[in-house]
Amino acid sequence: MTVPSLAMSRGHALLTVALSALTLASLAGCGSSNNAAATASTPKQAAHTGSSGGRFPPSIFPPPVAPAHDWGLVTSCASVRNVEPLTHASGTAAIRALGRLNGRRPHDERFSDRAFWPALKYQRHGVYRGRPGAHTSQPAVQSFYAKLVSNNCGPRIVKRSWSVTLGSNQNPALQQTYFLLQRRHHWLLWFASD
Repeated sequence: MTVPSLAMSRGHALLTVALSALTLASLAGCGSSNNAAATASTPKQAAHTGSSGGRFPPSIFPPPVAPAHDWGLVTSCASVRNVEPLTHASGTAAIRALGRLNGRRPHDERFSDRAFWPALKYQRHGVYRGRPGAHTSQPAVQSFYAKLVSNNCGPRIVKRSWSVTLGSNQNPALQQTYFLLQRRHHWLLWFASD
């Protein structure tokens, strides 16, 4: 076999492998849209499945909303766009989402709503590294911060948010409360108490 024909047969083999991989990928994508959404476990993965929106698709990361008043926080309010209703599994999912935050801003942006991005520079060590210890997990409307957030961001976003308070119930000064929401199967942090 000559060198040019050897190169052509190698090229043909590579093309065959590439086409086979594309065929398998397209077959794996067949089925219900719910299955496709469920397989995209992080916003970064979901971004690669869409043709627009880049790394942060607007369906998951819409622009934030300005608070009604200057509430002294660096964060804005989360948009209610595409926010899913709470379910019986919301508490577990919200705690798991908090555990994904690790204090590295490019990583944590994928697990935070755009409203919270300005505050990420203050979350240097993540939230709790996957071990909640003493915590309270409940719908945000039952949180101590529900009224404050409702007055500034509106009651609709609070009704669709889950609250996780970490720290000892014995010492409220050492507690931190987080509000999370879910868009397109992605839990995102959008509020943290100071």
